[in-house]
Amino acid sequence: MDGALGRFGPPLAWMAAIAFFSGDSLAAEETASWVLPVLAALLPWASPPTLHALHAALRKLGHVVEYGILATLWLRALGPGRPTRRAALWAIGLSAAYAVVDEARQSLTGSRSASAVDVALDAASAFLAVAWLEAPGGLAAAGITALRGAAAVVTLASLAVALVDWSLGLAVWDLVLAALGSTTLFWFLGGLARRWRAASRGPNH
Repeated sequence: MDGALGRFGPPLAWMAAIAFFSGDSLAAEETASWVLPVLAALLPWASPPTLHALHAALRKLGHVVEYGILATLWLRALGPGRPTRRAALWAIGLSAAYAVVDEARQSLTGSRSASAVDVALDAASAFLAVAWLEAPGGLAAAGITALRGAAAVVTLASLAVALVDWSLGLAVWDLVLAALGSTTLFWFLGGLARRWRAASRGPNH
């Protein structure tokens, strides 16, 4: 019993923490009330649209951290006695399923709404965490390729729209930040793929 509690207790406890994080007390309006003043103090040159874009980016980063940790905890819980590939797929699947449940629950609150984009971000974060730790074969390689393609599309689209907005005299910091984030993800995934290839070749290659 102690062994099962030690394995399954952490992911279940973290799921409860995620449910708290996605409650009314940490809705966008609530976090903006203290995050925006802090950002304004740190970046006095930033315009209001830039500050709001940074606030939104920090909230999305929270999703990445939450579900990366959740998938890692599920991988640890499911790993003993299971093939690595199966444990990895279960860890990703359970994390993605909880993302759907949590977004559905948010739609019932007064200050939040469900977001398919957030579900996709959560699932991708779970996938990346598990892939980084275990690299579960061809499925992970295909997923990495798809995510790199998506990141490249986001980068190019963000830069194209930013160029148009800049020519019209509109603020473009949010689009530039999106392009930088997706470019970082693109290069991170490339490094992850190279790490796998090096590991698969072994020390003698």
